[in-house]
Amino acid sequence: AYTTDLWTAAAKRYIAEQVQRSTDSPFFVYLAYDTPHAVLEVPTQAYPQGGGLNGGVQWTGEPGRMLNTASGAVDSYIYPEYASATYDHDDNPATPETAWPKTYQRYATSCRRIDDGVGDIVALLQDLGVYENTIIVFSSDNGPSKESYLPEPEYVPNDADFFNSFGPFDGIKRDTWEGGVREPAIVSWPARIPGDQVIAEPSAMYDWLATFAEAAGIPEPARSDGVSLLPLLTNEKASVAHPVYVESFNNRPTPSYGEFLPSHRDRPRKQMQLIRLGDFTGVRYDIQSAEDDFEIYNVVEDPQESRNLAGDPALQGLQERMKKAVLRARRPN
Repeated sequence: AYTTDLWTAAAKRYIAEQVQRSTDSPFFVYLAYDTPHAVLEVPTQAYPQGGGLNGGVQWTGEPGRMLNTASGAVDSYIYPEYASATYDHDDNPATPETAWPKTYQRYATSCRRIDDGVGDIVALLQDLGVYENTIIVFSSDNGPSKESYLPEPEYVPNDADFFNSFGPFDGIKRDTWEGGVREPAIVSWPARIPGDQVIAEPSAMYDWLATFAEAAGIPEPARSDGVSLLPLLTNEKASVAHPVYVESFNNRPTPSYGEFLPSHRDRPRKQMQLIRLGDFTGVRYDIQSAEDDFEIYNVVEDPQESRNLAGDPALQGLQERMKKAVLRARRPN
């Protein structure tokens, strides 16, 4: 069975069991889909109609057919709109467009399947009568990747610039430029969180532990890097600002995509750090010493990080704050 469907069905079964046992008892589900990823596997069939308790994917428990989508040819189904999609392959509007390469039909299909699965789970919560008082958080771990295990020459390489999934930013997965680390988060909790709001204040995945602890009315663990975002989400506070810190190591350079600034293309990565303080991000690539200066960008005004402000005399104090902050934050392993 297709793993995305398998995990959706297993999550639905677990949630239904918990709620049907007691509508007053809280439950927690961490559902970490591994698509889209380098394998770029696609489903066996179209997503079943409907969703929730009686529709969508369902866990059958039958040996050899654990789900209702465990039929059809393995790794075969492409959403029709992607199978027929075309693009301007030569940047010449006068020539006919050509079909999307199969690699990108697969990538789009795997992303779409997550959308179907999440919608199916939301429908289940509504069917069970617990949607209004359930907090749902949807996010991702990093920017788009440049990798696939699909065999060549049948499949073209999977490059992140086909869909420009990095948006207005530079960098991809394994970069600490904004395109590698800045991800949206969608949060729903109708009983507590007002809808139709956009929060621009930065946060990190490690903030959700403290957030869930406060939502559950229990103390957060003593050794925790994050802060609760609940006061921000519920409009009880205008800000819960704190440093956002990312560290990574990779031997390959930033891709040389034409959409990226020349100063970022083919940039050697190796040891990398990012720290966000307010509107300013400090970035270091190929770090040789804790004394290396950060490149400093106002990523609110300059999201592509085109204007390095490290030489601005007014920001020398910020440079030193960043150097000290990362020494306090990092934990070597």
